Amino acid sequence: MASGKNPKDPTPDPVQAVSISARAHLECTAGPEKGQRLRVAPNVTLIGRDAACDVVLSETAVSRQHVRIERRPDRWLLKNLSANGTLLNKKSVDEAALADGDEIRIGAKTRLRFVVEEVALSASGRPQFRRRAAPKEDEAPEPEKPAAVAEEPTKPSLLRRRKNLFIGLSVYFLALLGLAIWLVMRGGGLPGGSSQIPVLLENDVVIPGPGQRPLRILHETSEGIRCEDATGQPVLVAAEKFASGEAKKIPGIRSALDVKFNFEANPTLAEQGKKEAIELYRVRYLPGRASALYSAVRKFQQALGYSGGRGYFENPAEDKIYQDALKELIDIVKRDYSQTVLADKRDDYRAAWNGYQNLLRVVPDRENPIYRNVAVRADRLKRLHEDLK
Repeated sequence: MASGKNPKDPTPDPVQAVSISARAHLECTAGPEKGQRLRVAPNVTLIGRDAACDVVLSETAVSRQHVRIERRPDRWLLKNLSANGTLLNKKSVDEAALADGDEIRIGAKTRLRFVVEEVALSASGRPQFRRRAAPKEDEAPEPEKPAAVAEEPTKPSLLRRRKNLFIGLSVYFLALLGLAIWLVMRGGGLPGGSSQIPVLLENDVVIPGPGQRPLRILHETSEGIRCEDATGQPVLVAAEKFASGEAKKIPGIRSALDVKFNFEANPTLAEQGKKEAIELYRVRYLPGRASALYSAVRKFQQALGYSGGRGYFENPAEDKIYQDALKELIDIVKRDYSQTVLADKRDDYRAAWNGYQNLLRVVPDRENPIYRNVAVRADRLKRLHEDLK
């Protein structure tokens, strides 16, 4: 028998109303992340391919910012952000209320099951989680009392209403305090906090202020840096903001690896650099040579610097090897970095630690922005978890 629920209608079914103690997560049932359990944040969860999202998916058909899950007082709400569309229980939606067991389809292959957990307290007072059970199909609903014998609800006294209001506000502020402490301990930091570690994106971006989303750089002027936000609207970040430290320019992965050198022309050093780079490129996958690909790319770039700064090699075969090496390095770092940050966000700290250590071997240059960012993240994990020391 059909329930009659319309996925496009954000009004929740009273049976599925969210209690204050309920929590949720996503189980990936299909796609590149199949089998993973993904955390749903207490307030807003942004899902997409962008490394700055709360849940990062690697499928190329997924938009950079595809969907958003919002926690409301009485329900979770799913909002589609992508022109590619989102399916909820096989029906296209722009905005819809989520219930336990709903299937979210995004991209070509990715399937996410929305799972609600209810927090119950044990005899010792510690929280215990259990799946919210769905009613059985053959179970008859409890008969309602006839209207003639229905009991008249008793209106609580003014003193009791004030007491309940005080208790509710106390619980609310304690929950906010607990969330703030959890954010600081996780290393994500509060907006504007010193513990905030920016996530490296593909290209250079500007953080206009503490806790604000990154902006894509268009070009720099004497007034500041002209950017655009996620909706494509132009934004000027004034030079005064950078001078005061309120705004920050965050280097991206591509710009940190695709470096241009401009040395005094020296054909001998240029030829020697090319030969060393090709040898390193050939052994990049041998055991213990994790940094060989990065070293090969740097040798190629230095050879170009000694060749007059053209940006390419005159020999097409040599130039193709360099372009292949650069693309391979950027792709590997982007993939490993996004997967490791995702593992860190879902509290899989051992996988995150191993991923950070591998990235430090792949990019061993301590002056590189990627190395500095990863080293800070690894150091934070080491401080939080004693068994990593």
